[in-house]
Amino acid sequence: MGSQKHTEDILREQISMLYQGGKVSVPVNIITSLILAALSWPALDHTSLIIWASAMVMLSILRLFSCFLYFSQPRLFSTHGWANTFVAGSVLTGLLWGSIIFLFPHQSTLSPYLLIVVIFIAGMTAGATSTSGTYFKASAGFVVPATAPPIAYFSMGSTSVELAISIVLIVYTAMLLRTSQTSDKTIHGFLEQRRLNRAQAAELHEQQELLQSVLDTIEVGVVVFDRDMKLTLWNNALTRYLNISPNWLKTKPTMEDFIRLNAENGDFGQGDIEELVRSRMKRFDDPQNITPHRFERTRPTGTRLEIMGNPMPEGGVVTTYTDVTERFLRLEKIRLLADHDSLTGLVNRPVFERRLRHAIASAKRSGNMVSIFYLDLDHFKDINDTMGHPTGDQLLKQVATRLKKTARETDTVARLGGDEFAIIGTHHSNVHDVYRFAERILDILSEPVEIGEQIVHTGASIGATIFPLDNSTPVELFSHADMALYKAKEAGRDRFALFDSHMNDELQDRKRIETELRHAIHNNEFVLYYQPQIDFETKAVIGAEALLRWQHPERGIVAPDLFLPIAETNRLINPIGNWVIEEACAFTNRINGAKSENFKVSINLSAVQFRSEGLQSFIMETMTKSGVTADQIELEITESMVITNVEDAIKTLRRFQSLGISVAIDDFGTGYSSMAYLKDFSANVLKIDRSFVSEANKRDENRKIIAGIISLGHSLGMQIVAEGVEDADQESLLQSLKCDFAQGYYYGRPMPEADFLTYLEERSSQT
Repeated sequence: MGSQKHTEDILREQISMLYQGGKVSVPVNIITSLILAALSWPALDHTSLIIWASAMVMLSILRLFSCFLYFSQPRLFSTHGWANTFVAGSVLTGLLWGSIIFLFPHQSTLSPYLLIVVIFIAGMTAGATSTSGTYFKASAGFVVPATAPPIAYFSMGSTSVELAISIVLIVYTAMLLRTSQTSDKTIHGFLEQRRLNRAQAAELHEQQELLQSVLDTIEVGVVVFDRDMKLTLWNNALTRYLNISPNWLKTKPTMEDFIRLNAENGDFGQGDIEELVRSRMKRFDDPQNITPHRFERTRPTGTRLEIMGNPMPEGGVVTTYTDVTERFLRLEKIRLLADHDSLTGLVNRPVFERRLRHAIASAKRSGNMVSIFYLDLDHFKDINDTMGHPTGDQLLKQVATRLKKTARETDTVARLGGDEFAIIGTHHSNVHDVYRFAERILDILSEPVEIGEQIVHTGASIGATIFPLDNSTPVELFSHADMALYKAKEAGRDRFALFDSHMNDELQDRKRIETELRHAIHNNEFVLYYQPQIDFETKAVIGAEALLRWQHPERGIVAPDLFLPIAETNRLINPIGNWVIEEACAFTNRINGAKSENFKVSINLSAVQFRSEGLQSFIMETMTKSGVTADQIELEITESMVITNVEDAIKTLRRFQSLGISVAIDDFGTGYSSMAYLKDFSANVLKIDRSFVSEANKRDENRKIIAGIISLGHSLGMQIVAEGVEDADQESLLQSLKCDFAQGYYYGRPMPEADFLTYLEERSSQT
């Protein structure tokens, strides 16, 4: 007992508890002693009893005064001084309680008043054990002095009853001391644990404040929900991005409350608030199995946020909000330039084709009619040649304006290139509507156009087809509209023609080409031409693109545009594509043996070929057979080939790159996914489409697109090849924009292998 060393803090806590209890126990002590004196008045000497009671009251008053001093002037004594003061008071009080027993003389029979005194002493010692149990010395200092006199008194008695009482008092005293000791240890342990808890809480609070300070310095909004989906942490950026009051966040709302507030603020668009909340809470139905998620959202304020949610190991989720407005607007601007014709502002061919596919798919579901109009201006070349390109450009702009005014908002008006335009009509209910719409176009385009001081007269020829009357694929529908346009021109221009079955001669020709293609594969009638690729910095030939040609026994050399679409739709593209890979690899081996090991040959892959399962193994086998290394081969794909199944396409590209084979995206900037998926394409090279290069020195928009593509590609570690370079001005512009490589007629047309080898020798001698 009492040997345990208490730390200063714990002792201070114990003593404070003692004095706190003393404010109650000391007054109780006064009242109890006076009651005992009153009860013992008939049995004891009055003078002695008055002296005892007076001493008890005076001592108690002193102890109350010490309690007052402790709370009013705690620094008057040290902690140990205050402890000793309380213990001394307890000892003196205990002695007074025990001493009253000696006021009774020994008798042969026990006085009932004596038993009352024993009961009072027992009660007071039990009470002291409770009120002073926080500090063993204080409780023992009262119990022992209070019970020792009765024990001595009864042990000196002559009867067995007195002896028994003394033994009982000894056992009782031991029990009280044991209880006091246990209470002291318990309180000590409790105080020690509380001290540790406070220290840990202070440390945790300090860490939380540090974490909060760090979070408040970053520009990414952060919000953390625990496993019960209650908000536990957030930073200042979050309140700015979502316009949420910090006071509201301090109420620790649930995830559902958080989503509801966002819905009420219009972050999820229009709709029933509760339905919006339910739909977004589905991913959090099981807090232990939350999957990572990432998406972007434009707030009603116009701010574009990238939102990423990641589950925590113990449950809950961390969500971050990043302001990507600037990047989004920059990409949207580039996308707008890439999706629209820079001269007229109309959508371009890739967008037209995409919308046509969507319109046909929608019509199949709804049963509605879709009309496709293909038109070009009559005598436009003559106008361009006689009045100049600026006049021709102004004419195209005004034609675009008239077409947009004639068409409905639900229609798509596109410029396909040159003087060719196309319209997708979704509001016609019958064939007569289609004819009337075509007549309105002819009428409005036949009206004179005032350009500066010149009056320009032109007209248009229009071909059209109607789905589902012409129940064909989108590609075939456009082809049929083209056939109808050809018929309209044959009829004398400024005419409209609707596709019908009599225009199937062209389709029959396609079938003949299909049959001849099968013979061409069997008879090995194909040949590869090679167009050089030039390093802008060194002007050296660093590679070539392999281009397929058909050596037709009757038609001569046939360009791939005339037969590859037919091959793709009739499952002939894979054997043709495999032959191209084998021949290109063999050529690569031959030319690297004649030139250098740094020469690279680009091979175009078709969409069907790219999606075939055995492509990778076939390329590896072909490379092994021909002795070509992976760094000597480059595979070219188009964006449309990737967008049909992004995830599988990216996996395929990465498998090629893991083998060391370079991957190039051909005709970049014309596809649906130009910007949105570029970072995921894992490409090594971007090839800028010739449509941007051809008018780069005339159109500021083209220069901006090219500069944007080059900057974007370089930022992603890609090299840039410009296609269709035809003059020194274009070369100079591309060099100034830091383009890496060039390809085009300015450096060399596609040529057979023998001519290409001669070209290399001549080029080497010149450089």
